[in-house]
Parts: sequence; structure tokens; C-alpha cells
Amino acid sequence: MDFKQITTKDFKYYSSVEKLLVNSFPKNEYRDLSDFRDYTDSNPLFHNNIILEKDQMLGVITYWSFQRFTYIEHFAIEKSMQGKGFGASSLSLLKKTVNSPIALEVELPLNTQASRRVKFYTRQGFKLWNNHYEQPPYRSSDDYCPMSLMVYGNLQSTIDFDDVRNTIYKEVYNV
Repeated sequence: MDFKQITTKDFKYYSSVEKLLVNSFPKNEYRDLSDFRDYTDSNPLFHNNIILEKDQMLGVITYWSFQRFTYIEHFAIEKSMQGKGFGASSLSLLKKTVNSPIALEVELPLNTQASRRVKFYTRQGFKLWNNHYEQPPYRSSDDYCPMSLMVYGNLQSTIDFDDVRNTIYKEVYNV
């Protein structure tokens, strides 16, 4: 398994990334695709990666490289590949690749699917922070969305929450 950072010029894979993004996340959880393309091609902090196994695309993982931590913005495994350990293997590979603490947003564990997602990340060594957190809207027509942060590595919610939140808000959401 490997990551391949792509741009919009990677015709073999790029359209599949957008399709997986749209099919895996509610519209309020991803930016307009034109903005996504701009970040992919021109923002040096943003990494749009496909997850490959022997030239087969298994999924996508987009992340931001910040000074103190890495932030996973989107992570999705193709539906036909789910339940085969590729998600856990992808996170293990990311931990080795970035060699820094990792933060990500999760939906509040208020339903079965959201609870399963939190448990999955917990099994991968992430800790759920109980601080009040809301995902800023990607579009002006959307509202803030209640979420939680989960973190892998040596960040602590009591010390680092404000810095992590403020960095994500400023760099990812332009708030």
C-alpha cells in the first residue's frame, strides 16, 4: 500500500477522487469542487492523496501539514474495499509518513455510524477530545456543524485545543 499525491492533471485518478469525495461525504462536509481543485494544485500545505495497492485506487486521504500537527480533512475507502483492513493500514502508513501528531474531525457519536467511526479511530490510537468544537461551513449558505476532534500523538486537549482549533479554522476554513 502507498499514497500518491495527485493534482488535477492526474487524469487516471483525479475524477475518481472527486467522485469518492462526493459519494462519501454530505455536501456540507466538503468544499466546492472548484475550490478543492485549487487547493489540490496550488496550496503547498494541502496534500490530496490517493491510496493505492498495486495501481488499484483503494481510497483517498487529504491532509494539511501544519507546523505542530497534521490535519486529516477527508479520508474515505472505496465501498467495495471497506471492511478489509485498508482503512487501518492507511492510517498506519500516514502515521509513518507525516511523523507528527494527527488531528481530524468526526461527527458527534449520536448514531450507529458515527459511533462506529469514533470506535474505529480509537482502535487506531486516536483520542476523542470532549471540547466544544464546530466545523465551520465550507459555503456561506451552510451553518456551523457540531463535531468533535480526535487526535493521535502527543497533543493534549487541555493544553493544545485552542491552537489546534484556531489553526484548522484559519488555514482550512479561512475563518
